Amino acid sequence: MALRGWPARRSLANAQAQHVQHPVVLVSKHVLRSKLSSAAAKPSCKQRLQLCRSAQVNQQVNSSKASNEDEQLVRQIAALQTENARLKAELTELRQAAATAASSPAASATLAAAGAPGAAAAAAAAGAAGSVEALKAEPATAGTEVFLRQLELGVAWPTPGTKFWDLPPRATPMPVDVGAGSSSVQPKDSRSLDIVHLTAELAPIAKVGSLRTAVFRGVIGGVPVILIRPSDWNACNLFRGGRIYGGSYNEMESYLYFCRSALEYLRASGQQPHILHLHEWQTSAAAMLYWEVYSQLGLYRPRVVLTIHNLDNTGECRQDEFAYTGIEGEVFATIERALDERTIGHNPERLNLMKGGMVYSNAVTTVSPSYANEVLNGGAAGWLRSTLLRPEIKSKVRGILNGIDVVEWDPARDHLLAANFNSQFPDGKQVCKKFLQKGLGLEENPDKPLVAVITRLVPQKGIHLIKAALFRCVDKGAQFVLLGSGHCDGEFRAMSEQQFKDHKDIRLLVMYSEALAHQIYAAADIILVPSMFEPCGLTQMIGMRYGAVPVVRKTGGLADTVRDVDSHPPGEGNGYTFDGTDEASLFSALDCSFAHFKDKRREWAELSMTNMNTELSWSRSAADYVALYNSIAMP
Repeated sequence: MALRGWPARRSLANAQAQHVQHPVVLVSKHVLRSKLSSAAAKPSCKQRLQLCRSAQVNQQVNSSKASNEDEQLVRQIAALQTENARLKAELTELRQAAATAASSPAASATLAAAGAPGAAAAAAAAGAAGSVEALKAEPATAGTEVFLRQLELGVAWPTPGTKFWDLPPRATPMPVDVGAGSSSVQPKDSRSLDIVHLTAELAPIAKVGSLRTAVFRGVIGGVPVILIRPSDWNACNLFRGGRIYGGSYNEMESYLYFCRSALEYLRASGQQPHILHLHEWQTSAAAMLYWEVYSQLGLYRPRVVLTIHNLDNTGECRQDEFAYTGIEGEVFATIERALDERTIGHNPERLNLMKGGMVYSNAVTTVSPSYANEVLNGGAAGWLRSTLLRPEIKSKVRGILNGIDVVEWDPARDHLLAANFNSQFPDGKQVCKKFLQKGLGLEENPDKPLVAVITRLVPQKGIHLIKAALFRCVDKGAQFVLLGSGHCDGEFRAMSEQQFKDHKDIRLLVMYSEALAHQIYAAADIILVPSMFEPCGLTQMIGMRYGAVPVVRKTGGLADTVRDVDSHPPGEGNGYTFDGTDEASLFSALDCSFAHFKDKRREWAELSMTNMNTELSWSRSAADYVALYNSIAMP
C-alpha cells in the first residue's frame, strides 16, 4: 500500500533507534480476516482492566510516501546523467570555439565581418565561455551579487506549463558546497528496550482466522519492519486498491484482522517486547485483545501505549463486526470498556475502538502538549471527553510534540532544489524563489512576498481562511501558491481554471507532488497554516526549516511551535499567530507579515535564518518517549 502522509512515524522510529536497541514496526501489508480461537481460562474483565491500568505509558511512529519513489528517483538520475553529458559536450564545443577565436590573428576581423559564416555563433561562444570562466574565477562571498550569480550557474531553468518538478533542477552540480543544515545528536539510552509499533502507515512504503497470514521482513531507515497480509492474497478483499484509507475494501474488517494477526505473530514467534505502541483507532483493538486474550497466552511482558494523532476519526464498530477478530464484541460492550455512549438505546449498540484503546492502554499520548490540553479541557475530544476525564484515564494522558525528519527535509542537502542553502549561506533561497516563479509562470519579482499553502483541502484546514488569504494576497500585491487536494478542492480547481488562470501572482495547484512540495517550501517567504484544529502540524515546521516565516492559527501543535513576533521579546518570535476563525483575525497576522517583509528586509532575513536553525528534529521528542517507555516497562 502507498499513501502520502504522516512521515513523522518513520522519523520517530529512526530517532528511537538511537535510544533503544530493538525498535520494530509492524505494518499491515494488506490485511485479512482472522478467525482465531480465543483463550480458555482467564481472569475476569475487571481484573484484566485493573492489570491494564496498573502500568503507564509510551509513544508513536511511522509515516508515508509514494511507493513509486524509487522509480521516480531512478528516472531523475538517468535524466540528470543524460543532461550532464549533453552540457559537457556543449561546454567543450564552446571552449574550443572560444580558444580558436582567441588564437587566430585575424580573429577580431573575421568575427566582425558582416555575413561571415558562423560569426555570430563564434562570437557568442567566445563571450559565453569567457563570462562563465570569469564568473567562476571571482571570489565567492555569501550575500553578494557575484555569489548569487555563481549559484545560478548550472540551474536548469524551467519552462512554464511543464511538469518541471519531475525533472532535475540543476544541469550541473552546485558550484559551492554550503554544508549541512542544523541537526542534533541523539544519545544512546542506558537501558535496552524492545519497542513494537503497530501502524497503518509507514513512510516510504505506506505514506498518509479462516485464512493464514504471510509475514514479510524488511529494514526501512535502519528500523526492522514486519509486513503482514493474508497468505492466500487472491482469496480475500482486504486492503485492496492503492489507498490505505477509503479504499475499495472493508476498513473495519481489515484493521481488526491486522490487530489480531500482529498479536498472533508476536505470540507465535516467541517475542516479548517491552512496549506495544499503537496508533489511532486502526490499531486500538490490539490493546483490547492483548489484555483480554494474549496476556493469558504467554505474551506477558508488553505494556501498551496509544498515540492519538487526530480525534476526528475514532472507529465506530458494530459488535458483530468485532467478531472478525475471533472474539465476541459483547465482551467490551459496557460504558467502562468500549461502548459508544452515543448509541445507547440503539439497536444495535456499538463499540468505539478509540475509546477501547484509551481504556485498555497503559499510557495515552497526543502529538503535541497543546492538543492534549484541548482534548482534556477543551472541545477537541467531543463525546469522548467524558471518558478522558475519568481519573484513571486522565492520569495517563500526555502530549509529546512530533518532530520532522531533518535529513529528508534539509535545504542544504535537498537534491530537489535549484540551489541549496542554510543559515550560513542563505542566498540559495532567492534562487529557489526565482526558479519556482519561472516554472509556475509567475512574475519574477524577489520583492513580492510569496505565500505558500501546502495542505489537504478538507474543512479541518480552514478552507474559508485559505480562500480569504488568496484574495488578500491579490489586494496587497503578494504572490500566493497553493498545493493540495481533498474533498473540498472543487472551488479551488474552478478558480485555477477560470478566475486565476495565467494570473501573474496566483497559482492554485490542485494536486500533490512531493518534489514540488520541496520546491515550494524552499521558495516560500511565508508559510500559511490557518487550521481550525491541528493536533501537531508538520507544515509550519518544514517551512521554518526552509527559512519561511509561518503565519498560523494558534491551536494545537501550531501554538506549540510558532511564537508571535509582535508579542514576544526580540529574538524569541519566529512567526505570526492569530486566535479567531474569522477573516479579520487572519488579516491582522497576514498583514503584519507583509509589512515586516516589505519594510524591514534585514530583520526579515535574520528571522528567516533563525528559523532555519530552529531545533525541529525528533531528538527531544524521542527522549520524552523513551522516558515514558521506561516509566511503564516491565524489567
